[in-house]
Amino acid sequence: MRTVLVRRLCALVALVSFADFVFGATVVVHMMNGGLTGAMIGVALAVSGVLANLVETPSGAWGDKYGQRRMLVAGVGLWGLGLMAFGLSQSMLLITVALALWGIGQSCYSGAPTALVLNRLHEEIGDEGVAEVVRKVHIVRWSASAAAAGAVFLTTGRIDVETALVAAGALLLPVALWVRLRWPEYRSGTEDSTLRLLGRGFALAVRGEIRTQLLYTAVIGFVLTVVILTWQPLALGPIGFEAEALGMVLLVFTVASAVGAWATKFTERFPVGAVLPAGVLLTCAALFAVGAGAVGTGAALLAAEALTGLLMCLNSMRAQQLFPDELRATMSSIMSAVLGLSMAFGDLVAGLLWEAVGVEGAVRWCALGAAAACAAVVAAGRLGPAARVGRGAPARAEQPA
Repeated sequence: MRTVLVRRLCALVALVSFADFVFGATVVVHMMNGGLTGAMIGVALAVSGVLANLVETPSGAWGDKYGQRRMLVAGVGLWGLGLMAFGLSQSMLLITVALALWGIGQSCYSGAPTALVLNRLHEEIGDEGVAEVVRKVHIVRWSASAAAAGAVFLTTGRIDVETALVAAGALLLPVALWVRLRWPEYRSGTEDSTLRLLGRGFALAVRGEIRTQLLYTAVIGFVLTVVILTWQPLALGPIGFEAEALGMVLLVFTVASAVGAWATKFTERFPVGAVLPAGVLLTCAALFAVGAGAVGTGAALLAAEALTGLLMCLNSMRAQQLFPDELRATMSSIMSAVLGLSMAFGDLVAGLLWEAVGVEGAVRWCALGAAAACAAVVAAGRLGPAARVGRGAPARAEQPA
């Protein structure tokens, strides 16, 4: 059962990540082809983002209460239907509805597959096994994204954007059926209401080491967003690539993120509470090299991609070790919501700074802000129970009654 479930999880993550990356690489182009202006694109994405966040937070509690497989099937199915509808839509209204379906499906999917597998296997594999499963998930996700980047690069000009989007969505529908027929169910068996489960989850989220991991989630998400938002103008500007080469650049960056996730196996001998802040500060230092010529800027972005891949994976590994089984999906959704909010904040801040001081200055100022935030997290951790972060897993987080 252990090997079968982990293999199924990796296959699911690979298929979903491939389809999602195709969407990410073509979403703006498709909306522009549909005649949407920049403002209309922003409104459509904002509406889907708001709806997705409204579903994201309670979706984990629904999984813990009603069944994680049930949420997983609903998420993958809605995600696929949303992608197909998006690819077929050519008006503002239909595109917005399709994006809403996509966002809601993504939120239902969220942490459900990992929570389901870890809850089924936790007693057998222990905390070290939990870390290994999370590492595999991150490596597979980035590797599948790299494969999708290569596919988009190779098929550009041969397959139109609309066909690629419909095909990506159609890929997910049989995946949802496969999960329904072949995956086991897991639910916590709690009698608590959704609001009660969320209350217990938020009580855990604001104290101890889990609070520290969520704070690092916010800082790392902010840095990752800055890199995602600025790599294209930096590649076209200071580095000097032609637009046709951006697909290959993206392929290299996603491979670097996969390598970063894989490299977490070499950090296990050191305390997580030391590796995370060191990694964030090193990433910020690398981003300060942006603007130092073509080679310096390229090396800075490549290093930042690899380091954020490592940090995202390591932070998730630690968090999943801390989450109690009966609230794992709830806590995973709270973590995803924190990540989403921090990335939205990163888009806002980096965009405003980009307009004010240019893209290179925006990256450096954001790096400085992230470094300061990281220092504040470290200082807060030293003042509370989260200071006792070691290599091994601590006692499971105490749950509020």
